[in-house]
Amino acid sequence: MAECFAADAKDVDMPTNYPLSYMQLQHEQQKDKALKDYVDKHSAAYSTEDYKHGDKTYNLITKNCKTVVPKSLQKRAVEYYHSLLMHPGETRTELTIAQHFTWKGLCNTVRFKVEIKLQSTVPTPAAPPPTTHELLVTPVANLHPQSFVFHPLSSHHLS
Repeated sequence: MAECFAADAKDVDMPTNYPLSYMQLQHEQQKDKALKDYVDKHSAAYSTEDYKHGDKTYNLITKNCKTVVPKSLQKRAVEYYHSLLMHPGETRTELTIAQHFTWKGLCNTVRFKVEIKLQSTVPTPAAPPPTTHELLVTPVANLHPQSFVFHPLSSHHLS
């Protein structure tokens, strides 16, 4: 309906549950001036392909049959796949994304986002248990009197 009234892309409801929908990719690729300039300079490696979804057709920039993800969607894409795949680590996240998508610095983006995710989820280590030396140098004054409970030896210990 938006096409009938020449509405802006901001008037169109963008899908929010998947960051790499054809609609979102096309919209962000068209906004990304740096991507357009780069593609123009390296036009031999890039092409545009039509992708159909329902009754709509989306014209997307591709490289080697993989959709080029603009800068504005790259971090969200990594976060989405990293979570969707249940935090598989850098390599599997990168390989999964690279099956259908590409961008300059894909490996670095994945590595950076996964490392940040790991740093925020790793619990701080507990204090290590005391060493034998630390146990031996504990002042007697700090010990509770009930810690010295003496049990008489039974006859079976003496044999």
